[in-house]
Amino acid sequence: MSEPQLDHEDLLKIVALGLASPQFSELHLRSGEIEIDLRKGVAEAVAMPGPEAAPQQPGPGAIAVKSELVGIFRRAPGPDAAPYVQIGSEVTAETTIGVVEVLASRRPICAGVAGIVAAIPVADAAPVEFGQVLAVIEPLA
Repeated sequence: MSEPQLDHEDLLKIVALGLASPQFSELHLRSGEIEIDLRKGVAEAVAMPGPEAAPQQPGPGAIAVKSELVGIFRRAPGPDAAPYVQIGSEVTAETTIGVVEVLASRRPICAGVAGIVAAIPVADAAPVEFGQVLAVIEPLA
């Protein structure tokens, strides 16, 4: 009998839960050819596509939009869809800048202020923690 295989989404959910759980400091998972080791508080260099960089430093009045929960940050509504916003996009307080996904639940994250997106320091599909900055908005004058 063959062992059930986990897909990409299953692995992302497990990683998000492992990072969110205060009960675990270490997690080892192997599924087929994929092997994951997580250790909280230990940083290791991993080559990944980087987040969208800001063309300039945000000003002193910039507002940080922070994650309200632990999960996976999604910059677009789907894999082939355009991102909700990009650096330079004008937003209202109600504009969705992305979603944080936990298990099958997706929670929209709104800009919270009218302005221009100055930075998006989190890559698409990256795990995020509570209070982590997802975007920086320069308020409109």
